[in-house]
Amino acid sequence: MGLRMPMKMRKTLTAVRKTFFRYGSLFLILVLWETVSRSGMVNPVLLPPVSKIAVRFFELLFFGKLSYHIGQSMLRMWIGLGLATLVGIPLGILMARFGLARSLLEPLMSLGFPIPKIAIYPGLIIFFGVLHSSKIALIFIEATFPIVMATFHGALLVEHKLIWSAESMGTEKRKMLLKVIFPMTLPHIFTGFRLGLIVSLIVVFLAEMIASAEGLGHLMMASSRVFKSTDMFVAIGTISCLGFLFDRILLSLRRKALRWHPEAASD
Repeated sequence: MGLRMPMKMRKTLTAVRKTFFRYGSLFLILVLWETVSRSGMVNPVLLPPVSKIAVRFFELLFFGKLSYHIGQSMLRMWIGLGLATLVGIPLGILMARFGLARSLLEPLMSLGFPIPKIAIYPGLIIFFGVLHSSKIALIFIEATFPIVMATFHGALLVEHKLIWSAESMGTEKRKMLLKVIFPMTLPHIFTGFRLGLIVSLIVVFLAEMIASAEGLGHLMMASSRVFKSTDMFVAIGTISCLGFLFDRILLSLRRKALRWHPEAASD
């Protein structure tokens, strides 16, 4: 028993030390923010203390409409991102494996990728209206590009000897796509999905800022118009925390899904 306690304490201290080194910069920024706001160096109306924002977050979550706004934003984001994933992955693989698909789609991808998709949002509003459809369409368009490009480059990098081995064993093209190309492309697909996730969060927030009666972007704009800076930072902090949470979950899923892959050793 005497040896177990020190070992447990050592593991606990190691975990605390790793957490500090990983997130220490974030903690320091929050402490600095709180200190500057309460010192009077900055008007607390413009930069409210972090503690006040945290209290207001729980007030809005349990007694306000924050959960409703979160639900609306997440509904739009996940539908748009889901559709982009369903379309983007097959397109990326087709571009990599079939010359005709690559000839048709690669110029469109190269031309469309750099365009800020938010510029076409007014047109989407005219076509789909100001409700969910226009925002989902914008998220879908924006998130499809990184997923397609990441999948495309990943499928191109699949080693030819694996494909030749499968062909020599008489593997059909459809089975080869599912059992060879797709699994070996998974690391790049996860990268594309991760980028698409971040882009989707940004786009849904921006779209709701421009034209919406609900959602976190709307909450931020409505709060800023009446100088409710605490509520405004609650909306900003919520979208940031959701992005961080989703990113951590995705990285955890990636590590589990790619245990068999050589790239998993680098995670």
